[in-house]
Amino acid sequence: MNNDKWLVLGLGNPDLKYENNRHNAGSLFIDYLVQNNNIKKVKNKYSAVYKINLANKEIFLAKPYFFINESGIATIKLLEILDIEISKLIIVVDDMNLDLGEIRIRKKGKDGGHNGLKSIEYKLQSTEYGRLRIGIGSPSNKNDHIDYVLSDFTKNEKILLNQSIINASHSINEIIDNGFEAAMAKFN
Repeated sequence: MNNDKWLVLGLGNPDLKYENNRHNAGSLFIDYLVQNNNIKKVKNKYSAVYKINLANKEIFLAKPYFFINESGIATIKLLEILDIEISKLIIVVDDMNLDLGEIRIRKKGKDGGHNGLKSIEYKLQSTEYGRLRIGIGSPSNKNDHIDYVLSDFTKNEKILLNQSIINASHSINEIIDNGFEAAMAKFN
């Protein structure tokens, strides 16, 4: 395995009708990085994959072609095909337990009830991978969580989301350059 390779995988649902949903915060993060950097598209049948070289490191950015509940399929295939070790995996995911605009970095951990992370943990048989959680806030009624995550960000919410995505992009650089602990101390 090559220690200079990273995979940053943004979770979301691939259908266009979900494009601006709260549940697609991870996918929107990857879109931001692709639009704001000189990135090369890589052919892959499991995900939209892009590659950037920074400081002698290959960083692959991906958006699975699978729905969130099946994210583990794309994750395990990409790690195998790209020859990347699990410790160099960062999953970018929406989080209802964080206020809109907040981000949270973890080197490893639980799924927190997120079906995408459950799928990844099931396929990898491990929780030893990095997570970058992007806060989306929570519904006023906890029973409405499915409708909430599948609803679009409002115009005002999009402003806060964009700021958290910018912070998240800086945190990815910090993780890759200085490790998870340094990034957690700086951004959590």
